Amino acid sequence: MSRIKKICVTLAPLIVAVCLAQNASADDLWPYIQVRDGGAFADMALDPTTGLPRVASWTVDDLDWVLLYTEYNGTSWSVPVEVSRVAGLLHDTSLALTSSGDPRIAYCYTGATLQTGYYTAVRYVIPGSPYWTQETVYQLNGIQERTLDGFHHVSLAFAKNGQPAVAFSGDWLKEAEPEYEPQGGVYYSLRDATSGWPATPDEIYFSDEWETHSQWGVSLAMDKNASTVEEEPRIAYDAGAQVYYAKWDSGSNDWDRDPVATGVGRLQLRLDPFSTSTVKPRLVHVGPSHTLKYRESANDGVSWTATLELGNENDGDDPPRYGGPTLAIDPNTGRPKIAYVYTTASETEVHAKCYGGASGWQDAGSGAVSDRSDQRSRMHLDPVSGMPSVLAIRDGVGLIVAYQLSGGMIQNWYRITDNSGANLLLFGSGGDVVITTGDLTETATGGQLDATAAKEFIVQDSALDEVARIDDSGDMWIKGEVTDEVSSPSPSDPALIIKDSSGDIQSFIDENGDMELRGFVYEKGVQKDY
Repeated sequence: MSRIKKICVTLAPLIVAVCLAQNASADDLWPYIQVRDGGAFADMALDPTTGLPRVASWTVDDLDWVLLYTEYNGTSWSVPVEVSRVAGLLHDTSLALTSSGDPRIAYCYTGATLQTGYYTAVRYVIPGSPYWTQETVYQLNGIQERTLDGFHHVSLAFAKNGQPAVAFSGDWLKEAEPEYEPQGGVYYSLRDATSGWPATPDEIYFSDEWETHSQWGVSLAMDKNASTVEEEPRIAYDAGAQVYYAKWDSGSNDWDRDPVATGVGRLQLRLDPFSTSTVKPRLVHVGPSHTLKYRESANDGVSWTATLELGNENDGDDPPRYGGPTLAIDPNTGRPKIAYVYTTASETEVHAKCYGGASGWQDAGSGAVSDRSDQRSRMHLDPVSGMPSVLAIRDGVGLIVAYQLSGGMIQNWYRITDNSGANLLLFGSGGDVVITTGDLTETATGGQLDATAAKEFIVQDSALDEVARIDDSGDMWIKGEVTDEVSSPSPSDPALIIKDSSGDIQSFIDENGDMELRGFVYEKGVQKDY
């Protein structure tokens, strides 16, 4: 247990700036930073140490698609680097960072050469100097010229040995006599450190009927607790209006493919990082009539429980549409957070929700994006606070990264942890206070102190009386009350002060147990108003 009396904490920057310029308007709950004008087929990852965003996106240059990569340093974006140039039709992009934070990108497209005719391919690119290295994961030759033909979706992840793995899906017309033959499938490929990508990927699913092809989604996650590299992958995909969950069965030396639910649309799969024995997958997907479903399994896909369903299949002639979902797991609590595109007849927005345990799913923010219902979201969580950042397209602005924290996407944190090192309470250098697993109680407004709870952190006044505490369950108690959005916090008799690297006070608790802060209080990912 920590005991604090009359202390000032200054949060010095490590390698990031304390705050960044914010853009916000009346229809934005979250501030945002602009990545660039325009941008398509974009993906984002956050640096595992700093939480700084990295973005890969495509633009059109004459008749070519050009893949650009850029990084944010806390105040500005790096000059975009041209990663690849494609003379064809681009379909999808997946950006992932290695354990050391180095970027890797997979993408799929359809092209043509005199030698091969029309083909569809998946490429994997690695940073190099002066050019990035291009590797072919798989290329399928001899398809018909058709706008929608080819590999449509790709998902990149890393095995525990550090090698990249890719899942991809699509449909096409294969050259055959006397006419073209419809085909489609879902595939998986793991790169070997010595021999590279295998000549033929694993076939997870295959169909020669249009109505049963994989239409919109494939998502790959790796089980880092698996005993062999073959047993690591877990793949979610849709085919024939059904969402499936696939995993390798070493006993039969083949893939298990089990139906999860009815659904056609984009989806994302994640594995519970806190589970070290049984694999516990988490899945968000689009259901019938553009509804949205979140499901989870406690037994590696044997059975699934739906805890969130948005939309109604029978909701009038022009019901709201839910699409482009993305899923992340909170690093502090293991609870899911999702973002999705919400479209009505008059507007399109990105919404976010987080799971609060007994309190269920709660809104975590929204923002106006564009008038295009085909947009998708990309959400990742800050590695310390667990707060989300979302990549989206905004009308009149282009590609943006929207973030939840009011004091700036990039904050340094004074962390209060339990005995195992898990975060309980975070004071940010931008004036936000994050309670990761519990709730805040103000006794000045009628709240009651739980005298039986084990104390992890205590703030006392000059008479050694307790004015604030956080207990081992993550709940925070203060003797007074909270005042947020204070432009210049100025305590007359403070017990605890949090300053940024410039020496400016961002938050404090005084001897009466009152807490003031420049930003907001977040409880289990949800912004609270005081």
